[in-house]
Formats: sequence, C-alpha cells, structure tokens
Amino acid sequence: MTAINWRAVQQNLAKAGYDPNGIDGIAGKGTFTALFAHQARRQPDATLRAIGGVAAAVLPVFGWTADAERLAEFLAQTAHESGGFSAFEEKLNYSAERLMAVWPNRFSSLSIAAAYAGNPERLANFVYAGRMGNGPPESGDGWRNRGGGMLQHTGADEYAKLGERLGFTPDDVRDPAKSVIAACDYLARAKNQGFIDRGDWPGSRKSVNGGTLGLAEVATRRARTLMVLA
Repeated sequence: MTAINWRAVQQNLAKAGYDPNGIDGIAGKGTFTALFAHQARRQPDATLRAIGGVAAAVLPVFGWTADAERLAEFLAQTAHESGGFSAFEEKLNYSAERLMAVWPNRFSSLSIAAAYAGNPERLANFVYAGRMGNGPPESGDGWRNRGGGMLQHTGADEYAKLGERLGFTPDDVRDPAKSVIAACDYLARAKNQGFIDRGDWPGSRKSVNGGTLGLAEVATRRARTLMVLA
C-alpha cells in the first residue's frame, strides 16, 4: 500500500491549477474539493464543494485514504459513472436509433424503439421492469428506481438496501453530497477495496457495474489522480 503525503498532494494540486486552500498537510474540505475538481477537469463549483466537504469526512472512515491507489480508484470510478461529477440522475432521453444500439434485444426495430424515444419515464419503466427488485412496467418502479448518485445506483433492491443501511431515499442518493456516502456503502458491500489492493482492475470495474465496460476510461482517470497523489 502507498501512503499519501498530503502536503505533497496539496503542492501538486496547486501546481496543476487547483487550489487546495492551503498547503498544511491536512486533508480537509479544500484538499478534497481540489482533488475532485482536478479529476473533473474543471474549477470548483457548488457541486464539487459539496462533494469535497462530505468526502473529507467520510472517505477516511471507509478506508479510502489509507492508500493512494484506493483513493485514485474511488475518484476514477465515480467520475466515470457520473460524467465527471456532473450527472447524478440517469436521464434516459434516447433517440430511437440509440435505443436500438443500447438495448438491441429489447428494441429490434425503429418502430418499436420510436414508442419509447424521448420518453425517459416510459423507457425506464419498460427496460427495468421485472428485474433488480422492480415490479412490472405499470408499477412505475423502473422510473422511481432509475440510476442515481455518483455510482448510478439502480433498482428497487439497491435503493432498499441504501434505505435500510443509511436511511436514504432515491432522491437523497441523487444529491451529490449524499451520493458520496451511498457510493462508500455500495463499494464496501461489493468488497471493492480488495480488488484494488490486489491490483485487479477488471475485478474492481466488475464490482461497480457488473462488467468491464469503461475499463480503459477508468484506468485513464485513475492515472490522472495518481499523478497528484504521488
């Protein structure tokens, strides 16, 4: 495991143009806000500051700051899933052509896909029906339990676990600051840090989204954060 030298991290962030609000070796809100901003490739805004404040308090509790690779992977996975910490709710606003590409088994023709194109609620209720703990399309579970948070938690079963463990509603999970806590809880249940500690990056990716889609993109993001954590 690679210990984090926070004073060096703050110096690296400052050199990269992301102000950590002081170089004192203390990993507080300013340092974490700068880390998330650096990963997002934009200067701190209200969303990143809210995330940074919670991350400074929560990530150490969950063991993410014990090791540079762990912290870099957390930022990389969550940034990838949330579009650089900009999307905390699944939009599902697809064209008919895109629906056929994303769900070819469900939309085998343009005529079928056209009935759901541009209608996110109807689409969610259809594609997420009868799985992940969701009821049939008419239950509205698909839309109610669509992807949310920086890890895009999805499905009635997952939201029920977050409710039981954290007291969070789906709307809470979609709040950028609270989504940090939800992400930590999910990754703990998925035993994600074990994959990281073994250097099993495909395993880490699978524990987040069930497959290796996005593996290369996450690796690029991980490397970016490791540059300032070194």
